[in-house]
Amino acid sequence: MVDLSLIDKQFWELVQRYPTLRLEYRDGKNIVTGHLIFSANYQFQQINDDYLLEMVIPNNYPDSLPSVKDKANRIVGGFHKYIDGTLCLGASLALRLNYSKEPSLLGFIEKCVIPYLYTYSYTCKYGYLPYGELAHGWEGILDYYKDLFKTNDNQIILRLVKSLAQNQYMAHSRCPCGSRKKVRDCHGNLLRKLHSLQPKDNYLSDYQGILIEVNERNNYPKKG
Repeated sequence: MVDLSLIDKQFWELVQRYPTLRLEYRDGKNIVTGHLIFSANYQFQQINDDYLLEMVIPNNYPDSLPSVKDKANRIVGGFHKYIDGTLCLGASLALRLNYSKEPSLLGFIEKCVIPYLYTYSYTCKYGYLPYGELAHGWEGILDYYKDLFKTNDNQIILRLVKSLAQNQYMAHSRCPCGSRKKVRDCHGNLLRKLHSLQPKDNYLSDYQGILIEVNERNNYPKKG
C-alpha cells in the first residue's frame, strides 16, 4: 500500500531543489514528471543539461524503487535503455546501495538518475563514456559484483551471492567466499549490509543469471 504522506513529504523536499518537476496521480500511480535541470561535475568536466522525464513511484515504495523514462526520446535505445523506454540506471543492488546513502526521492534523483543522465550527456559531447564502457546484462552485473567484493574469481562471487540468496549469516561460521576465516572476520560486515538492502529473491535472480553467464564463458570455444 502506497504511503501518500511519505511521497508528499519527499516530493516537497525534491521540488525545493528541482522546481520544474511536478507530482501527478494518473492511472492509479504517483508520477513525478517535468524537466529535470541539473549541473554535475566529474573530474572537472562540468555538464549542464535538461531532460524531460517521467518517474513512476511504485505503490510499494520504498521497498521498490521508481522507474524513469525519457519522455522526449532523447536517449537512444542502445544506451542502457529497456525496450519499453525505461532507463537502465544500473544493477538493482547498485541502485539500492546508492539510494541507501540518501533514502528519499531527492536522493534517488541525485544518486541514481543524474549520474546516468550526466554519463549520456558527457558521451554525446565528448564521444566517449566518462567512466569507461559498462557491460550490459548479466555480464555487467557479474562485473559489478567483482568490484563490490573486490575479486575477479567467479566462483567466489557465486558463493557469496548464493549465501545472500539463501539469507544465511552466522557470525561464527566460515565465510562462504572460501577463505576459511570466520564470516565476521572476512565478508561479514558487507554481507550483513547487503542482506538489509533487498529481498533474497533478488539475490537468487542475480545468482541464477551470473551462473548462466559464467557457464557460457566457460563453454565458449577458444580461438585457435
